[in-house]
Amino acid sequence: MKTRQLHGTPYEVVVQKLHAYNLDTILLANFASTRIKKSKKIVDLGTGNGVLMLYISLYTDAHMVGYDITPDLIDIANQNIKLNHLQHQIEAIEQDVTTLTMIDCDTIITNPPYFKYDSNTNVSTHESRTIARFEISMTIDTILALSSKSLKTKQSLLMIHRSDRLDEIMIKAQHVQLTLKEVQFIHPYQDKPSEVVLLHFIKDGKQALKVLPPMILYDTKHQLSLPLKNIYKGVSNVTEYIKP
Repeated sequence: MKTRQLHGTPYEVVVQKLHAYNLDTILLANFASTRIKKSKKIVDLGTGNGVLMLYISLYTDAHMVGYDITPDLIDIANQNIKLNHLQHQIEAIEQDVTTLTMIDCDTIITNPPYFKYDSNTNVSTHESRTIARFEISMTIDTILALSSKSLKTKQSLLMIHRSDRLDEIMIKAQHVQLTLKEVQFIHPYQDKPSEVVLLHFIKDGKQALKVLPPMILYDTKHQLSLPLKNIYKGVSNVTEYIKP
């Protein structure tokens, strides 16, 4: 088993080629860090290798449960939890999110599959990679419906997703009583369009959307912006800005 340090943390994580973590995970964890202060139980939908929960554990003592359909990823997640002695706070469960009808929690976080899927979609030969990228099992409809059923008034759903799907996500969220309260667009460069967006939904929230200042990731090629340097705490050898 090979391990490496989890960027900007005291943790070690298991390294496997197809089961890495990426920048989106770190951006979501940073975004969530100031929005989970009152959380007692956090659920991560589509937890993968559990890295998002490891990052979140730096900011909260809340109990965390991660669900994922892929056995190999849950195995890695549990290795990561044990490797960092976090069994008292974090657990990873192999379960298809679509089989959950309601979950006991006060905050939901997710870095979900970004892309729609149909019979003509060109997918990876590796099933776990395909499930991570495409809405084969867990869709945005599944996430929003489950979040609406599980969360009480004023509780939060925190998510990162593709910017070009924002209008669709907002409309669907409104139909299940989830109000978008905060949005932050992420741009690879100052002069490039936003590719992903950070979203904070509130159950039964009032209509008062706050658009946060955009985050620019790179000043030039391979040169991190100051905000991203701060997130990484000076670590610059980050994974490429792509979905795994």
